[in-house]
Amino acid sequence: MDNPPKSSSETSTPFRLDSIQVRSVPALSALQWLQKGADDLRRCPLPSLSYGLIFFLMGQALLQVFRHATEYSTTLAVIFLLLGPFLATGLYNISRQLQQDKKVSFRKTTMSWQYNLPAIAVYVLVLAVIVLIFMRASLITFALFYSGGMPTVGRFVEQLLQFQQMEFLIAYTLVTLFFSTIIFLISVVSIPLMMDKRTDAIIACITSLRVVAANPAAMLIWAILILLLIGLSMASQYWLLMVVGPVLGHATWHAYRATVA
Repeated sequence: MDNPPKSSSETSTPFRLDSIQVRSVPALSALQWLQKGADDLRRCPLPSLSYGLIFFLMGQALLQVFRHATEYSTTLAVIFLLLGPFLATGLYNISRQLQQDKKVSFRKTTMSWQYNLPAIAVYVLVLAVIVLIFMRASLITFALFYSGGMPTVGRFVEQLLQFQQMEFLIAYTLVTLFFSTIIFLISVVSIPLMMDKRTDAIIACITSLRVVAANPAAMLIWAILILLLIGLSMASQYWLLMVVGPVLGHATWHAYRATVA
């Protein structure tokens, strides 16, 4: 198995927090990141769409489990959360190789997590803990605000579309936004930074917070775009995720390159 190529930024001394400079970017930069992500997909379609296919299959598995064995959906969602960041490193590596005008090797991108496995593993563990707490909070919200017993999936969606159970809908939305915001704040550039600079997970998460603080308008637009694209992918029963997943992955790399010196 080939060892990952050394980045020019990889040194024998770990990066310190004060050595990482954060840039301010225009509010509409997120649109440019998406455009660059789409360009990377166009320039390297087969490796990128291979990851998109994996994301689609993961979504289909979660959908089927939720329909037929709801009790296992939480476990499967956590497993996907653990796998997702490792898969995303391959997309970041593709974008980095394209930026350096190198020939992309799909086989090497599948091992991109080796660039900084300990830090990425710690980061994924933190995400898993946050999601488990969120799932517990979701169950509590259901118990406190949802009336009429546990519904079927079809009945639940029907009630939401008809704006029934408004107290539950408001409470669940607030809980979801709270935990989603936490995850977004510590995730904006964390994995690209850990992979590229070999920082630890704490420095990567703090840098993500600094990036958001320095670019509140751009990050708000970026978060809204991610939410819309993922929402559309889920509405299409994850078919759109085959394209949306790779584009967002490549775009995240360009967001990192634009905001971290």
